[in-house]
Amino acid sequence: MAVLLEQLLPGIRENGLNTNVAVDFSGASSVKLPADISTGYIHVTDNTANALAVGPNGTTNPVLNVDASTASAATGLDVKGAAATGGLALSVLSSGTNESLTIDAKGSGTVTINGTATGIVVLPAGTTIGGSSVAALGVITSSSANALTAGPNGKTNPVFNVNAATISAATGIDIVGAAAAAGVAVSVTSSGTNENLTVDAKGSGTVTLNGTGTGAVVVGHNLTVDAAGVVTILNNGTGAATAGAITLNKLAGVVTSESITTAAGADYTLTVTDSAIAATDIVFASVALGTSTTGTPAVTTVTPGAGSLVIVVQNIHASAAFNGTIKISFMAVKTA
Repeated sequence: MAVLLEQLLPGIRENGLNTNVAVDFSGASSVKLPADISTGYIHVTDNTANALAVGPNGTTNPVLNVDASTASAATGLDVKGAAATGGLALSVLSSGTNESLTIDAKGSGTVTINGTATGIVVLPAGTTIGGSSVAALGVITSSSANALTAGPNGKTNPVFNVNAATISAATGIDIVGAAAAAGVAVSVTSSGTNENLTVDAKGSGTVTLNGTGTGAVVVGHNLTVDAAGVVTILNNGTGAATAGAITLNKLAGVVTSESITTAAGADYTLTVTDSAIAATDIVFASVALGTSTTGTPAVTTVTPGAGSLVIVVQNIHASAAFNGTIKISFMAVKTA
């Protein structure tokens, strides 16, 4: 049966109770205080796992719990308030010079920082994110024009920016690293089968590919440009014609004719069956002597077709006929 102190000492009812010595409630299972209590400070000296527990069920799943059970405990958390708009500061207390701060969810739970506010989360320069948390933190769900921004001035002219503002966005960039000397791969990600990739400078700026490297630039499966500006057609081939005809399914090639005796002023016609050629292609051709030591060859007409190419070479020498082979080179350029 509880007995009120003022019932034992009536003077307390009229004057209250003040004391300048410690009050020992250690023998009590619990101490109940009024719902609204004002005090200058509260010091709790305790070395249990529930030195301070606040919640509707006491130490069972409390809303707040202070674990002071480490015998040599000399670290803690300082909560410092400020005036309105001055923020709230959380910092580590310690007798040491440098102390870490660990914040953990439970089990597979997620740690959310600034989940309900609309401001940003600021990380100091040199922040390192290590361990398995990298994968989880690397996923950013946002529909902002500045979903991920890096730069000395934040989202103002950033060094790097990811714009995820398109509501139906389903395309992106995938960057795959590799071992040393194996290169890095940049490709488009998409829910679709075929997606374009657009790279733009700003205004009249220039897009430079491999400007500081000394290797070549490979364009698709068909073209390379080396550091000296030399263009090489990769989709090319060579072959020998028979009776003025050859099959060579390439965008570029060098064809050696059969041995011919085309007279001065006469024509030699080469027909190339070529699945890489379209009627709308622009085809460039040139000709030179092969084993022939006489005659002067010149290309007069080049006619591309759907899967074919006809090149007419005239012997423009005044009198001498060809007396061997000639070499005819061609290159096709696709139109839009």
